[in-house]
Amino acid sequence: GTYDKWDLKTLIKQETNFSIESSEILPKEEKTADEDMKSFEKLASQAVQMDMAMFVDRSADEKNDLAKAEWYKVYGIIFDAQDQAEELYKKAVDKASEQEKKEAVEALKAEKSTEK
Repeated sequence: GTYDKWDLKTLIKQETNFSIESSEILPKEEKTADEDMKSFEKLASQAVQMDMAMFVDRSADEKNDLAKAEWYKVYGIIFDAQDQAEELYKKAVDKASEQEKKEAVEALKAEKSTEK
């Protein structure tokens, strides 16, 4: 199937119990939000019926590469590979330029100030 229309026969046959979905399944624009939400709700309902956990990966929504690299840690926890995930994250941080690190910190500060 596709990200927005699953191949239910295959999922059931293979006894799939966990699905990682792209953030593309989430409602996007206000004018299509109702239609997008119905599509998302349909997928979520199908996952519930199949007793399948559904995880939405929002890494593509991150503003910079270091924020995206944080997702290695998330997947390390999901797949019980924290040590490997931490190594990948450290490599990404080491590879990043000082400017990228500075921008990542500034983005974090800006995000925190808007949360208040």
